[in-house]
This record gives sequence, C-alpha cells and structure tokens, in this order.
Amino acid sequence: MKKIFPLVLLTFLLIPNLCFANYFDQYPEKYRVYFKDSQYKSYLDFNSIKVRRYDPPFYTIDVTTYTFDYINQIGTIKENRYFYDYDNQSVSWQILNMGTCDERGNINIQYRQEPLLNELIPIKKFSPGHFLSEIIFLKCYNMCFDKEVQASYQNLH
Repeated sequence: MKKIFPLVLLTFLLIPNLCFANYFDQYPEKYRVYFKDSQYKSYLDFNSIKVRRYDPPFYTIDVTTYTFDYINQIGTIKENRYFYDYDNQSVSWQILNMGTCDERGNINIQYRQEPLLNELIPIKKFSPGHFLSEIIFLKCYNMCFDKEVQASYQNLH
C-alpha cells in the first residue's frame, strides 16, 4: 500500500498537465484557438481586445495573438490592428508589434514599439484571418461583421 500511494499521487499530479498541449489550452476563457494545422496553432487573447474606433460603418480594434510553429519550435506574439468597413464588407489589418515567445506567452525578443507595417493588408474571405476578424467583431459588438452570416444567425432565432 505504501508503494502504491506515491504512484497514485504522481498520476493525479501529472494527468492535468498531460491533458493540455500548452499553457494557452489551460485557459479557454482567455485564449481562443482560431487556427490550427499540423505545423501551427494560433490563439487570440480575449483580454487584449481593445476598441480603438467606433464610428459606424468604420471600426478599428486592436488585439494580441500568439502562434506556435511546432516544426521550427518557435512561438510568436503579435499585436495587430483590424480595420473594418461595414458598408463595403471589407477588413484589413496591420501589424503593430511582433516578438518571439515561449509556450507560456513569455516574450523572448520584442522587436519594436511602432507599427511594423504602415500599409494595410486586406483580409481574404474564408481565410484564418477572416475567421479571427469575425471572432473579434462578435466579441466587441455581439453581432457578426459579415452581413450574410449575421442574417443567417438572426434567422435561427
């Protein structure tokens, strides 16, 4: 019995840590996976979402994302700004800051504090970035940015 107790205790201590791939998976209320495949896994930090401009039909929202590359064994943290034009149904984004991080979100290298890219990058519909921009908009305004998706959602109720 004395030999079994440490083994059982060790098992109970290890199981919670084995159930999650990394730190972010342990906090689904704070970090949401918006893209994953065999090489990458990307998370949105819900606590980082900040509305910068609310001027319908124009909206600007800042967020922080984390992406892990499991083949090259590197993590990146990005601060992004999303620009929404509701009338034209277009979304663009800009990288504000970028660095490397470990799987707990600790920053290893931070590159700069000013925007890395001054030009806006258009987001293609049905891309991972489009999915992310929908999550962000929904979180901020409790409605879908895509008018077709919003209409479908309203028809369900």
